[in-house]
Amino acid sequence: MKVNSYKKLLLVEDGSVDAEKLKRDLKKHNPEIKMIIYRQGAAVPQLISMEEDHGMVEAIGFVTEEEEE
Repeated sequence: MKVNSYKKLLLVEDGSVDAEKLKRDLKKHNPEIKMIIYRQGAAVPQLISMEEDHGMVEAIGFVTEEEEE
């Protein structure tokens, strides 16, 4: 199983953006950013820099549903 790593995670509230378009745009122009959609009413979206915010070079060790296919 291939495990991808990302330097930034974009957390987006479900229904707040055109998720499919944003996903395509990120994949084409900013593949280092992984979009994670969370349920409406949950925490406010944030862009997390693994290096700046957590002192890590990259996020590793998790697999998303689309990567499992």
